[in-house]
Amino acid sequence: MHIRTRPDGFVPASLLRTRTFVLSTLLSCTVATSYFTLLFTVPQLLHHRTGWITSTIGTGQLIALLVGSTLSMALVAASARLSRPRLLTSVLAAGVLAPRTAAFAPWPPLLLLAATLAVFATSAGQATLAVYASQAAPDTLRPTAIGLFNLGYQLGGAFGPAIAALVILSA
Repeated sequence: MHIRTRPDGFVPASLLRTRTFVLSTLLSCTVATSYFTLLFTVPQLLHHRTGWITSTIGTGQLIALLVGSTLSMALVAASARLSRPRLLTSVLAAGVLAPRTAAFAPWPPLLLLAATLAVFATSAGQATLAVYASQAAPDTLRPTAIGLFNLGYQLGGAFGPAIAALVILSA
């Protein structure tokens, strides 16, 4: 009702009708949720499945996150030369493989690979999807579009730890 009476309100109706904006924001929220879930569950999985001590887990996760971040910077730097489908495929593939790898990996390097894939997907995804989301918005709504896109990412940052708590407490 509010959107009908105030089409340019907090969430402009024209943005909700822009498929690229909505899909980019939802994808960003999804990969952020996955990343933040794995950020908190991978250390627990490493402890339970391997018996590693805290310092080994921390060092392993630090290296995994640094590698994933470096890979995402490389992808973003190359994004101007890549087609949109190829770029999205990279982000989606990493985003899908990360939680599946963590769920079924019995071997520590695979659990760390899950962390690497998760940070790669969320970092590269946010950087590239933000461009798609803002370019899809009309010029007058670009600041609002970026703000709402970032809100979607941050919601993933809230959902992820909540899901991680459920996973850890139910294990």
